[in-house]
This record gives sequence, C-alpha cells and structure tokens, in this order.
Amino acid sequence: MNKSPKIKKSAPWRAVFWIFSFVFLTLGILNWIYIDLRPALFYIIIATLYLPSIRSRLAKWIRPNYLNIILLTIAILIIWGTLGVGDLFELFEDHVNSDG
Repeated sequence: MNKSPKIKKSAPWRAVFWIFSFVFLTLGILNWIYIDLRPALFYIIIATLYLPSIRSRLAKWIRPNYLNIILLTIAILIIWGTLGVGDLFELFEDHVNSDG
C-alpha cells in the first residue's frame, strides 16, 4: 500500500489555515468586485493553498512541518504586501477619508 504523508492534525494549525483561506478568498472576491480580475485570481489561488485537501497533497512533496512554516510565511508576506500597497485598501482609505 502506498501511504501518503499526512499533515499534522493539530487544531491550532488547522484553525489558522482556515482563517487564512477565508481572508484570501474574501480579498479575492473584493478585488474582483472593486478592482480587477487579475489580482482576484491571485488571491483565490492563494486561498486554495490553505484548504486541507490541497495541503495534504502538498505534504507529499514537502515535509508537513516545513509546509506549515512555508505557508505561514507566505500568508504573512502577502497580507503585509496587501496592507502596504494593495489597490483595494487604497480604494477603501480614499472612501473613508472623503466622508470626513
């Protein structure tokens, strides 16, 4: 029998990755509505990396402990970049500043 490597079934990691998946999916939908389809597809593809079925497939090539660290690093860098230079947040910032 071929046994594929299993990702660690720890509740904190699963919860964190579900939250990242939801955040990136939400960013993708908002980018699709307000900005453009290209950044939306990027966020939606990134969101799928954090789903359990995709993570278990990635765990076949990358050790699960390393995979968790890699995915966490990617998420932090993307969120940092999105908050820093993202068109979506500039749009919302301009909207908030124009009301006051």
